[in-house]
Amino acid sequence: METKELLNKMRKFCAYQERAPFDVKKKLWTLQLPDNVINEIIENLKKEDFLNEERFVEQFVRGKLNQKSWGKVKIAEHLRQKEIAEKMIRKALENVDSEIYFEKLDECAQKWLRLNGDSEKDFHKLYSHLLSKGFENELIIEKLQELKK
Repeated sequence: METKELLNKMRKFCAYQERAPFDVKKKLWTLQLPDNVINEIIENLKKEDFLNEERFVEQFVRGKLNQKSWGKVKIAEHLRQKEIAEKMIRKALENVDSEIYFEKLDECAQKWLRLNGDSEKDFHKLYSHLLSKGFENELIIEKLQELKK
């Protein structure tokens, strides 16, 4: 496949939804292209603003928090897997509205309690559930103490 043709294909791939450069690389690796061609395509996509890492990170954080109710720990881990710079991850997570974040933690806890009960044993399971959603240990403990009152 010709580079121009590949570039058009990747433009469509990036226009469909925000992508991390890692996602584009992964897609191009499946075609067993040489690294110089992959890098050239990625640079072109960045120049044309089809690929924008900051925009991707902002959308990823917003989407995972609002749609999947993930905590910051899980969001950060998934961004690291996509080879996003630590500085960019920190910046995006600092921009999360703390009021909305605490509301998401509360929603997760309340939903889990409605479905599973609220005995002392259940609070240990709720702790594990909230931890697996990626919320911070201190916030979970604080929330559980609040719920026990």
